[in-house]
Amino acid sequence: MNATTKSLVCVITGATGSIGRHVLGQLRDQLKGATFHVLLKDAPSFSSDSPSLFYHHVDFRVHDVNALVLDQVDIVIHLATHWGSWQVAKEVNMIQTKRLFEWANQKGATRFIYFSTASILNTEGDVMDEAGKLGTSYIRS
Repeated sequence: MNATTKSLVCVITGATGSIGRHVLGQLRDQLKGATFHVLLKDAPSFSSDSPSLFYHHVDFRVHDVNALVLDQVDIVIHLATHWGSWQVAKEVNMIQTKRLFEWANQKGATRFIYFSTASILNTEGDVMDEAGKLGTSYIRS
């Protein structure tokens, strides 16, 4: 891609996770000049030394993404998830994902990329019955 994208604003969740840390690194390499807003579950104990990288404490277990004040959002990459109890997994993985999508739409995002490491779909693209019955709370959500 190697594009110069001085006005592109990208919001990424789950950027400290097993996949997210690699995605963020690749995006920063490929989208030179873009601004990145990284939403973190835990308050960051570090700060960015880059004028185009910002960390925000947005814990989907207790915060609503609407509290994040950004005027422009072009791309949202949603990688965050919760593996705990069913109630929290449902709130984070289902309800807050929907709210994040709606927020991104209101902000004018042209791309919303959702990625999950759980395999729950059958070959026809439908959710497998077993996922809801046998899976962890993360998979069930």
